[in-house]
Amino acid sequence: MKNNPSVSYEPLVARMPARPTTLEGKIEPFMKKGEVGSWKCDLTPELEEKLNLYTQKKLKGTNYILST
Repeated sequence: MKNNPSVSYEPLVARMPARPTTLEGKIEPFMKKGEVGSWKCDLTPELEEKLNLYTQKKLKGTNYILST
């Protein structure tokens, strides 16, 4: 999918004057690895906790049960 121009905007991003970069200055790819759970490598424990609290707040009052 990474090389499919219908779903990957990397060629467009490469032409942008202000490209999205990492803290190290590397250009962030549009497509992620596509591996289950790889988000754990990208989020700090603090960000994970903030995301969990945000999700719990938004789902409060619904019948949706979060699996942890």
